[in-house]
Amino acid sequence: MTDLTNFYSLLPKDKQKPPIGYKNHMIDKNSRVLMIGASGTGKSNALINFIEKSSGEFSEIIICSFSTTDEPLYNFLQQKIPDVQLINDIEEVPTVQSYDNEGKKTSKLIVFDDFICLNKKQMKKIEDYAISSRKFGFTCFFISQNYTSVSKIISRNCNYIFCFKINDKVSIKRIISNHGLSDNFTPQQIEHYYHYCISKPLGFLLIDLKTNDNSKILRCGFTDFL
Repeated sequence: MTDLTNFYSLLPKDKQKPPIGYKNHMIDKNSRVLMIGASGTGKSNALINFIEKSSGEFSEIIICSFSTTDEPLYNFLQQKIPDVQLINDIEEVPTVQSYDNEGKKTSKLIVFDDFICLNKKQMKKIEDYAISSRKFGFTCFFISQNYTSVSKIISRNCNYIFCFKINDKVSIKRIISNHGLSDNFTPQQIEHYYHYCISKPLGFLLIDLKTNDNSKILRCGFTDFL
């Protein structure tokens, strides 16, 4: 096989600093995050914790919930940060390409909650964020009650998966097989860690799909490595 030059190694080093509060949540800037869990298992609570731990990192926060934005924790967030935008109409969601300006240099957060009810045409706008958001300064959260209903374009582009208690036996198995986790762990190990994490109040298993360090792939909560 012909040797290939890694031209990425010749590019100027990225001098971008880690996000504010990184040591408190260990989520890289401009990441795409998938949260999976049944209703009432702590997904919104973990999101609010992430925002709180980010310590003012984001110049803009947009919460899109296509069932209703009249959710206690979202209302609480808006009381604490009045500039938070709450959107429940897909037509009001800005396209990711609309940030192709100086604003793409600033850190922003957009959240898509209860999005699986959208039709294919409407989903295109959300999938564009999954594909291109990092180029426009966005960290994206995609929140769903099960994994199998999530678009493959979204799940395959996510860097982190938060697994809360799930009311089906398929989602965890699909996550293990679709994201190559069995290369480093047996399915039994991952399911053991998953049940251990969700046994804790509002607990979740966090899967880091970006790291090259096998000892840092799985966490219980934000920062407890397994």
